[in-house]
Amino acid sequence: MLKTLKIASLFIAPLLLPVFLSETAKAQHIISTRAGMVNRTQGKVLIDRKEATDESENGQASNGTQMRDGDKLRTESRSFAEVLLNPGSYLRLSEQTEICTLNTSLTEIRVELIKGSAIIEIGEVDKKSPIEILTPDGSIFIKKDGLHRVDLKDGKTMVAVRQGEAFLGTREEVLANRAFKIKRGKVTELGSSSTPVLAKINKDLVDDFDTWSFNRAQSLMASNNNILSRRSGIDNLGFGWLYDPFYRSYTYIPRRISFYSPYGFCFYNQNNYCADCFRHYSPATTGPGGQQTTRRAREIAGNDRGTIRRETGPSPGLVEGHRENSGYPRNPGARSGGAGSPSSPSAPRSTGPSPSRSPRSESGGGRGRMPGRQY
Repeated sequence: MLKTLKIASLFIAPLLLPVFLSETAKAQHIISTRAGMVNRTQGKVLIDRKEATDESENGQASNGTQMRDGDKLRTESRSFAEVLLNPGSYLRLSEQTEICTLNTSLTEIRVELIKGSAIIEIGEVDKKSPIEILTPDGSIFIKKDGLHRVDLKDGKTMVAVRQGEAFLGTREEVLANRAFKIKRGKVTELGSSSTPVLAKINKDLVDDFDTWSFNRAQSLMASNNNILSRRSGIDNLGFGWLYDPFYRSYTYIPRRISFYSPYGFCFYNQNNYCADCFRHYSPATTGPGGQQTTRRAREIAGNDRGTIRRETGPSPGLVEGHRENSGYPRNPGARSGGAGSPSSPSAPRSTGPSPSRSPRSESGGGRGRMPGRQY
């Protein structure tokens, strides 16, 4: 039985109000309202503090480790990590990857990718406060919900935009709408020329990191759904980060009735609208030679989210039945930044297992390592 729930970075405009919810009452709970909290680790993930008060602050990072400005986080072989940005947005690290949090302020998030690969899943972001990913070949700015992958390999910086859009240039150019835009479905190499050359993404190419990121996105949705099922006595949980001890990480509670993530997973903020959404959390798997057996490769990579939106979106009949009494607009799926309308009824209820798995099981188990990425 769920004993405690914690809401992190609760945005009650224009204030940030941290709130703690228990089974019987509400009480104040002091938490961080900055980006940079480690939300999930798998394998060996290490932190190097810029200003450590003692040596015990350096070493193994774990769920809940808060990064400060100047801190570095790195993953070793067969290890992965997920770091919270602003509510609804995540930075995921592949193996042999290192980052530095240059600025953890929610109004000017800046993260340096020093080596390796990162997937940036952006749910909601203020276009006046774009998220910056600094690379050896320049900065990438994101000011719209979307899904992006950045790879530093063989002296090259590759940027792939799977959903949304990204901008190259300076922060001033981005805010003035003068930066170079990379649209959805495009990939480019930074620094190869004065004007980046865009190419089409190979939508069906995935690797272990893509699979791990997809599974994390799906488990966050499962956590959201199951929190609502266990908190049926609360009509509205507010919005922002909410801690789920069952999944041992923070999930997202959206502002509106429902919210579609860049992968297509639907998150809810009220139990009434999630009455038929509780489904089994089934990790994506791949067969020998990288052949997809559970999900299509382009769904795992985040290039095609239509099927997932239809599977996880609210039932039209359910929303219609609550609309007159809710006072919400006719399209409950709509949100700032663009979300679709409700879709078909969802799958049968199930609380689902904990998402914690070994690197082998999260990658599909029992198969060899997948070949390196090609664009």
